[in-house]
Amino acid sequence: MASNLQLISGSPLIGSPIVYQVTAGSPVGDVTFQRVKIYVKAGLSSEGVFRTYPLSQPVQKGETVRIDISSALQAVADGYEYEADPPQHSASSPFVYPYIQFSLKAYDEYMQNGQNSGDVGETTNDGGRALMGSFSDRERLAAQQAGRNTARFSRKPSGEAVAVEIVTVGETYLRAEPMSVGIGNLTNGPRLRKFTIAGEGYHTLTAGTESVKVYAVPSSPDRYWLRFVNGLGVVESVSVASLVSEEVNYKVSEYVVARQELFNQVSRGAVVKQNDQERLKLSSGPIDRLWQQWYLHELLPTPQAWIWIDGLWIPCHIVPEETVSGISRADGKLLEVQFTVRLDIAGSPYSALAV
Repeated sequence: MASNLQLISGSPLIGSPIVYQVTAGSPVGDVTFQRVKIYVKAGLSSEGVFRTYPLSQPVQKGETVRIDISSALQAVADGYEYEADPPQHSASSPFVYPYIQFSLKAYDEYMQNGQNSGDVGETTNDGGRALMGSFSDRERLAAQQAGRNTARFSRKPSGEAVAVEIVTVGETYLRAEPMSVGIGNLTNGPRLRKFTIAGEGYHTLTAGTESVKVYAVPSSPDRYWLRFVNGLGVVESVSVASLVSEEVNYKVSEYVVARQELFNQVSRGAVVKQNDQERLKLSSGPIDRLWQQWYLHELLPTPQAWIWIDGLWIPCHIVPEETVSGISRADGKLLEVQFTVRLDIAGSPYSALAV
């Protein structure tokens, strides 16, 4: 029977490999096919509903194999609905993200004398808890495994040598607290803090053990607030400096229509126009090299985003060009990143023009 089911490599974040090893059994006699099957029973802590996800790998008798279960946990995370503005009852009661809880069972299955054995034997592992998001390749290469049980949940540049983040007066700024306990002692997901920027100038915002300095500028019609799911699995906010251009994308279809005509009225064509979705081309404004790296590798790849327009968080997609220019040492221009935001609604996003 399968045995020795144990974690040999992993992280608290499911977007990175979480590898278990298991040793296959040694059935008596000749077998024509054998595999190890792992059943991952997993669910979100906020729902309490657990589903089973099967994984398998062909083996030889007595072989020890490694199986990455992160894909099963990712299937659970894909069912989580992010909100642009998660609730927070008070400054002392922040929003808490759910975690993923899982356990494992392993079996052998083999073909012998033309018959399938089904699942035979059983070995179990209590599993554990994991969080949405992933470490970057750079973080994985630099990680000391003993020290990766705690994590920050924002990759925004910080420190005295880095340009201060610009925010807008009136903006609600989101920041997740760093995790203060190891994955083995995990009792909840990241805690998300909200800060309302009340006036111009410097502000120091404290989220758990982390303090962030920002600089607030007056609101402007050409500044936009974005919320997006960052690579570490939490919603984060950013104030984008300026509007470069605005356009509407239409899908136009032309048809020839057979209809009854009068002598002095001729009409044989019809044009159908659909999907009047607005596209905003935005700019980060002047930034330093570290902030440019953050825009290129954290904001632009986001799978889900929202933009604040006329008192409403409107779902959108951030659509970068296939190639986005980074630093240029030839032309001497200020560093910036331009990208397109495509609204996921048709029609005007402004309330005065809504029916």
